[in-house]
Amino acid sequence: MRLKRRQPQAKWTPAEVVGDIAAAYFGDADQYAVRAAIIVRYAYERLPKSVLDEWKADAETEQPGRGMPSHGVFRFDFSDDDRVALYMDHDKSAVIRDVVTAFDYDEAAAAVIEWVGESGKEATPENLPGVYLSALIEAVTGVERLWNEHELAWWLPGDSAYVPYRKYPPPVDEAVEFVLMPTELRRATFRQFLQSPTLESELKRAR
Repeated sequence: MRLKRRQPQAKWTPAEVVGDIAAAYFGDADQYAVRAAIIVRYAYERLPKSVLDEWKADAETEQPGRGMPSHGVFRFDFSDDDRVALYMDHDKSAVIRDVVTAFDYDEAAAAVIEWVGESGKEATPENLPGVYLSALIEAVTGVERLWNEHELAWWLPGDSAYVPYRKYPPPVDEAVEFVLMPTELRRATFRQFLQSPTLESELKRAR
């Protein structure tokens, strides 16, 4: 299916946003909470011209002569204090600690290292904590969605039949540990994750 072009960000699909990820990294996987950073390419070619013109004017006002930033670096973390916002207020932005704008890839990479450290491990979107990925998509589009179980999971990279998996954010009353789960399950839930419906569409269906 051909993706629509020149659409307002609210119309962008999860697959389009994920496709704009240039790189992603996470920190120490053995920690209770893990830091992660996602470098997102600014997809100016998909913005309506009127919106793009406004952004250009803002960029020139804020940093004259530098032009438009090329990437945004979303930096994530989790603490138990975030649970109320996540589960009661349905506010995914609670896990976004900062967004750094960068004017080239080297600037973006430096912002990643500053956050996750030199030992950060590169990951595909499928291998990031799902709650971080859903937070990114909702931040970019401004649209709340009803996500599947992938949002509460973290699958580590691997191509064998079974790969490490843990619940994330960590459940309050359960041990924090990885267990082996089928790789095909990871792929299936991730595909469904990218097709998650908007909250508005589900409310309309329920009427």
